[in-house]
Amino acid sequence: MKKRDLKTYRRAFQIFVALAFIIIPLLNRSRYSMVYGNFLSFHMFGIPLADPLAVLQLTIKNFYFTLDNFIGTLLPLLLALCLGTVFCSWICPYGLLSEWTQKLKKKILPRSYKGLPLVMPGFKVKVLVFCLGFIGFFLLSTTPVLNQLSTAAWYSRFFQYYFGQDVISLCFLFLLGLLVIEFIAGKRLWCRYVCPQSVLIIVTKLLNRKRLRVVFNAEKCICKPGYERCDMACTLSLHPKTLLDSLETECSNCGDCVLACKKMGSALHFTSFIRKSWFPAPQKAFKAFATVLVLTMVAAGGYVGYQKIDWFAPAKPDTIGSVVLTRYANEVYVLSLEVPDPNGIIKKIETNGKHIGMETMLTSVKKWINSPEIIVSEGSVPELPFTTNMNVIFHDGRTEAMTFETDTVIDNSSEVFDDPWF
Repeated sequence: MKKRDLKTYRRAFQIFVALAFIIIPLLNRSRYSMVYGNFLSFHMFGIPLADPLAVLQLTIKNFYFTLDNFIGTLLPLLLALCLGTVFCSWICPYGLLSEWTQKLKKKILPRSYKGLPLVMPGFKVKVLVFCLGFIGFFLLSTTPVLNQLSTAAWYSRFFQYYFGQDVISLCFLFLLGLLVIEFIAGKRLWCRYVCPQSVLIIVTKLLNRKRLRVVFNAEKCICKPGYERCDMACTLSLHPKTLLDSLETECSNCGDCVLACKKMGSALHFTSFIRKSWFPAPQKAFKAFATVLVLTMVAAGGYVGYQKIDWFAPAKPDTIGSVVLTRYANEVYVLSLEVPDPNGIIKKIETNGKHIGMETMLTSVKKWINSPEIIVSEGSVPELPFTTNMNVIFHDGRTEAMTFETDTVIDNSSEVFDDPWF
């Protein structure tokens, strides 16, 4: 039996994460609420996780910071502080798709095709995108602009929309277009030159010189110049031997170069303050992980089966629902909608109000809510009464029209609105 290497474990974990964000919306549709969210905002058994960049944008603009934001941001930044940018190489689903695209390119295109030559360091371009996004956010928008450049978030949102309300979001065209461009270019352009979500992670890892990183021992290298296996193994088109010659900002600690170098003198290896004795052997860790994964999936399946939801029951919602208009500081007016669905009989809700579109209503365990909440006016009171019309589509094929109307505004002007970013 072939011995499993680091890349096997990494690829298995990448696939697990990618599949998890397909399965989670299905579980949420069955009213499983212990795990929910996407790559901008995620909750797992009560533990919040958040995209540090999204939280930073909202905190600076609104001068508002919650405990959930603190905990959610702290966890991924601690991961980067200790292990570097492993989120990019072990967790991000777009990273997996991008690596597979380059693998497919090698099988289809001739070896003589080298693609675009990459000379400029990618981090400088990322910082430029990061700064331009912040300027646009402060001058033109009320929601975090840079979130729209999160490929991981768009991946998870696509399945949220599809399984949550049977809507095929066009974001898949954006992701597909990026992969086609990278296939033609023969390089992973987005991950190396654009992705603004990685900027804060990179800055955080640079604070710890003893983090997990790749080091090079020139005395052990037996590769011929121009035929370095580590260069050919790096999917980001880096030169692993020279990573420590300057400020290391682009390596994602995937370990592919380390594996390629094993048969050529093992000149490249990982080093960090973490001791191997602190962790079990890889084989034992893999078996333990697989066991926990299987038990988790069985438990989730049992929960869904226990619910015994009758998707085609002819029942109607217990109540008509509600609409709430809230005034926050700086004359910001926010709309919140809610339609109870305790038996899970609603298939989809289409809205055609003045301020919202059909993709805003998402299922949330026992009810349907507009997610994110919507800013309907800034600086002035919106026209009252405020009316929103909806078509509620049931699983048995029935459609019921509903009208929400309110002429009341709840005063919450002592608080700054935490602009939704998930």
